Amino acid sequence: MQTNIIGVDIGDYSLKLVELNGGAVKKTVSAQMPDGLAREGEILSAEAMAEFIRNTARSVGMGKGKCAVILPDSMVYSKTITVPAMAEQQLKYSLPYEFRDYVSEDKGRYFYDYAVQGVNTDENGQPKELRLFACAAPRAGVASYRSMLRQAGLNLKSAAPTACAYSGIVSAYEQRTGEKGSDYCFIDLGHSSTGIYMLNGSNYNTHRSLNLSAADLIAAVSDSMNVDEHMARTYVLSNYKNVLDSEACMRVYNAIAVEVVKAINFYNFNNRDNSLGRVYVCGGGAEITQLVDAVSGTLGLEVHRVDELMPEGDFAESKPCTFAKAVGIGLQS
Repeated sequence: MQTNIIGVDIGDYSLKLVELNGGAVKKTVSAQMPDGLAREGEILSAEAMAEFIRNTARSVGMGKGKCAVILPDSMVYSKTITVPAMAEQQLKYSLPYEFRDYVSEDKGRYFYDYAVQGVNTDENGQPKELRLFACAAPRAGVASYRSMLRQAGLNLKSAAPTACAYSGIVSAYEQRTGEKGSDYCFIDLGHSSTGIYMLNGSNYNTHRSLNLSAADLIAAVSDSMNVDEHMARTYVLSNYKNVLDSEACMRVYNAIAVEVVKAINFYNFNNRDNSLGRVYVCGGGAEITQLVDAVSGTLGLEVHRVDELMPEGDFAESKPCTFAKAVGIGLQS
């Protein structure tokens, strides 16, 4: 376990930083993203973002040092694959060819990495195939993140897609509790999108991103109350005049719930031997009880907050479920 590391989650709406020591949460801080700094996973000004990260960390006395960052899904190609058993050097050589349908540029412009999720053996018990979670990310993009974080006073230790954060949470949870063998579903009720991630234990299986999100909730409040979206966001955060119980919001909750159910039912149909019994919600939308209740009621499964899987630590006045990805990427590193 990394002695001390800072998990960095850069979203379209907010920045989340978590300082972990020995796997325990020591400090957390979240700050609303200034307008024009990031959009749909793309950082629009590296220098301004570096300053924003540095100032946000300083506001709670968070130290400098090693960090782990979540790369936006739009930057990373990831997939589960099965390959013949081979030596590590052979695997590193052959891995780029698994992404030839995605990467049309010179393969040398990408980083390739993998995690072994299982081994299939032959009748004699000898390794026959390797089951891998593999990723490819552009070197230029990773270098840009490294430079930006260095300007913020941080030394990039690892960079990985969102799926690895949830894998980190489950892996640490299973190590603490000894529980193994379950399937997990994480629903990230984020600002710009809703992400659904399916894991077999700590092994990534698949994910889907929905366009419906908290941004649609804000837009609905803006239209129904005839205010601009900045004011509507304030209304949502404070539940001004019980706006979260309004008919306009209920329509959004139900629309999100229906799309979530479709995605999970599709997964269940294609994985009929799965043991999925619990669903975990995280992200800012997990703080909206009405939205979580709509998902739970439509899905017909137990819906829990991701807090139940998180390590112990000092979240101060923070809401643990909003820091899930930052915690997970720090644990995964």
